[in-house]
Amino acid sequence: MPQPQPDFATFCRQVQERHAAAGRERARPEYPFCLDGGNGVRIDAMAQMRTTLIGLGAILLGIAAAITAIFTFGLVLQVLAVLVVLLGGLWLVRNAAAKKLGEVWQREAAAYPAALVMAHGSLHEPGPSVAPGVMLVDFGMAPDADRMQRVAKAVYEFADADHVPVAHAPVRDWLRLGMQRARFDRLQVPRDLAGNDTSWLVSLRFDRKMMPNGHVDRSLWFVKARPGRDESAELLPHAFWTDAG
Repeated sequence: MPQPQPDFATFCRQVQERHAAAGRERARPEYPFCLDGGNGVRIDAMAQMRTTLIGLGAILLGIAAAITAIFTFGLVLQVLAVLVVLLGGLWLVRNAAAKKLGEVWQREAAAYPAALVMAHGSLHEPGPSVAPGVMLVDFGMAPDADRMQRVAKAVYEFADADHVPVAHAPVRDWLRLGMQRARFDRLQVPRDLAGNDTSWLVSLRFDRKMMPNGHVDRSLWFVKARPGRDESAELLPHAFWTDAG
């Protein structure tokens, strides 16, 4: 006799327990593209770009110092050496801070159900690209699959709407800005739209390694995220939830 399928909330708890029990032994997503460390510390795309540029600058100055050393050991070489040390040290500090925040996220983030709101067009077909998208994530204890999909569809329609209720205008503006700039942050969905106080719009990268078939082929997913943080999320490796049903 076949066993009855668990309801969606029970299934979500099973996925969360499976993920928590696996710990660091199973495949994990990369750190989110935007990390909120609290106390005003937030490493976003611009901060990561600045860190990369600082590292590149240190390398270029190091090359310049090596070339200069061939011809002279004077003041110019000393200045270049000091700049290499300063930029190199700054890169090490910034890189270490990002790595530490990422490791904390790996320990604290849990599995949560998510409904697809929008994704870059390239993600709907097989391919190598990693592109941004938006999910509606329910961080509550009683997620409802049908409700999440209805709300996600309603939110998606806001993106092209010229007129929306005043209370929902921030949702539309957030979606439009997110599509233009891929800001990788999140926004709480108003209660009158979501039906609860635990639904958030969350930006993330769609990593094809974490997708069951390597492309967007469904409306319900699971993400790895932390509640109460203004940061992005990452897709939960599909082994945690597709194998379970």
